Amino acid sequence: MAVETADPRGRKILENTQIWDAHIHLGIDRDGNTQSFEEIISQMKYHKVGKAVVFPFDAINRANSFHVPNGYILSAFNKRPKMIIPFFRLDPNLAWKKEALLRAKQGFRGIKLHPRAQNFSLVDPKAMRIYEFAEERNLPVLVHTGLGTEKIASHAERITRRFKDLKLILGHAGFVDIEGVVGLLLRKPYLHVYLETSTLKIYDLYDILRKIPANKIIFGSDIPYADMQVGIEALIDVALMLGFSENDIQNMLYRNLAGCLGERI
Repeated sequence: MAVETADPRGRKILENTQIWDAHIHLGIDRDGNTQSFEEIISQMKYHKVGKAVVFPFDAINRANSFHVPNGYILSAFNKRPKMIIPFFRLDPNLAWKKEALLRAKQGFRGIKLHPRAQNFSLVDPKAMRIYEFAEERNLPVLVHTGLGTEKIASHAERITRRFKDLKLILGHAGFVDIEGVVGLLLRKPYLHVYLETSTLKIYDLYDILRKIPANKIIFGSDIPYADMQVGIEALIDVALMLGFSENDIQNMLYRNLAGCLGERI
């Protein structure tokens, strides 16, 4: 196993825990990045990640709201159904209902939205209709809340106030609005809003874990844009530094994501 935490207590935790990754891309992105099914499985095995949420890149072929790239996710899931947690990607600016109905019927477990790449506001009426669809089917929604986004806290509050049963996972933990997001979860811990840790700088991760309880944190790597090993090690080491228990760390590494998916662990 490649992961090696700085804190020796972390090594014991790694021996006794599952790891589920909430943020992995498959296919070819418009920016030139690529990641194959074989590369994903290889990384997961190397780092002992048991399950992973996998969804399309911002692919060149986005016709019919990412129909072809979503098909690649289905193929990956069919090859490794015990490892791949399939999420389908949608573009609120395109006709998406037929695609969403198809993927929900095929057993996809959630939806990925990227407001910067697809050029929409998280609270655009077109996006709100997707949240409504997801809530009705108990599908969590993972949204990009990193660079190129804004007003994450107010938007997340508005979304979850309207869709009270929707599970909203903030990719990159809304770090562009970190004070607002932290404030929202401290004021309204009952909201189904979760912070996914991929690509966080160590000081942002420290600040979030210092203030937010473990039941709101979900591990994600964002490979190939970030390093899976670094993400796992950073989360465990910072959590131990701040006094989190082994149970807390296991919650962040896999149980919270499992809960969003309706799985009992």
